[in-house]
Amino acid sequence: MNYRQIILMVVFAIGLVGCASTDEETVEIPLENDPRIGESVDRICFTTNSDGWAPVDNDRNAIILTRGIRDSYKLKLVGVCDPDWAMFSVAFVKRVGNNCLTRGDRVYTDSNTSMGYCTIMSINEWHPEAITTDISEGDGSVPTAEENSEG
Repeated sequence: MNYRQIILMVVFAIGLVGCASTDEETVEIPLENDPRIGESVDRICFTTNSDGWAPVDNDRNAIILTRGIRDSYKLKLVGVCDPDWAMFSVAFVKRVGNNCLTRGDRVYTDSNTSMGYCTIMSINEWHPEAITTDISEGDGSVPTAEENSEG
């Protein structure tokens, strides 16, 4: 074994250890008790396009759609599209000829794993700021929506 191979093995081992260790604690949020899910809405209307989207950390069948800088919505989906594997774009096909998304509209992703679409089953307001858990002070549990609205 020469020095080059030894150095490569050491760098590889350090890389694996660095990927495995993290100081950040993550909190599992149960889907049925997620305090970030707000009121149900009938439609989301845009002046031009949406301002962005993201997958939901605890729900593979939903995406977060952003309108403006403060408004976010969770779209519950059913179908064969896979938002977790979408790389760059999500497209919407609306049933009505306006700039509003409603239940029943279709969602397409640029995922190579599925060639189909999903249908929007429900739309809820999304409040990412609703999680205010301080793990160092509390027991690490996530507050319910009722607990967040009380305090």
